[in-house]
Amino acid sequence: MDLLNQLSKKINAMPDLPTKISKATIDANYAFGIYNLGGSKVIEEDMAGNQVKLIPVEIAYRSNDNTQAMNMLTRISNMLENITELETDGSYSYVSIDVQPQGFDTGAAINNEAVFIIDFSVQIETKLERKPRFYRKEEL
Repeated sequence: MDLLNQLSKKINAMPDLPTKISKATIDANYAFGIYNLGGSKVIEEDMAGNQVKLIPVEIAYRSNDNTQAMNMLTRISNMLENITELETDGSYSYVSIDVQPQGFDTGAAINNEAVFIIDFSVQIETKLERKPRFYRKEEL
C-alpha cells in the first residue's frame, strides 16, 4: 500500500514549504516527517473480505520558528481536509480524511527545536483479489 507515498506527494506539491516531507519519524536527521501511528482498525468487512479501514497518521515538524511552523501545519491541515481524490497503487481506494484539531506544539524538543504535529485518520477501502478456483473434473 502506498498511502504515505501519495500523501507525501500531495504535501510536497504545496508551494513555499521550507523543506520536503520524508516518510520517517523526525529525529536529528529528519526535520519533517509523515508516518503511520499504531492502532489502525477495520471499520467494516463484507463476506468477501473487502474492508473499510481507518489508518491513523501523524505529520511532525521540528523548528525553532513557532509562527512559521504553525502556519505551515495549518496550511497542510487545510489541504488535507480538502482532498477529494488520492491516486493509489490499486490495492486500496481513498474514502476520506479526518484531521484532528489543528497542529500543535508538543512541548518536546530535538536539537533545541520544538516539535509540532498534526494527527489525522485516513479511511480507505481495500478489495481482496480473488483468484478463480479451477476444479478437477472429478470434483464437479
